[in-house]
Amino acid sequence: MVTKLRVETLDDFTGEAADRTVVFGFGDRWFELDLTEANAAHIEGLLADWVDRAREVSTERRPASRTVESRLRSAEIRVWARNHGWDLAAHGRLPTDAVEAFDNR
Repeated sequence: MVTKLRVETLDDFTGEAADRTVVFGFGDRWFELDLTEANAAHIEGLLADWVDRAREVSTERRPASRTVESRLRSAEIRVWARNHGWDLAAHGRLPTDAVEAFDNR
């Protein structure tokens, strides 16, 4: 039997296929949104006036960008864990025990 795992990143607002991830900071926190080009342009338009007036701050800490490989690995772990009785959320950080169980299978 062949199993084919397909990971599709969806727009966080519309549920359509996302074209890119927009990373932004507010306060002391960093955020990511997976968006279509239209929604990315919309949020960039909303923030444009504020960004034009802001000072760019150089920081040592940047949010880690996720590679396609890391997204595929997370998806593979979720599928495996659900098939082995784990109750996992569809998004977010995977529990360490689930990752360790997957690695030790």
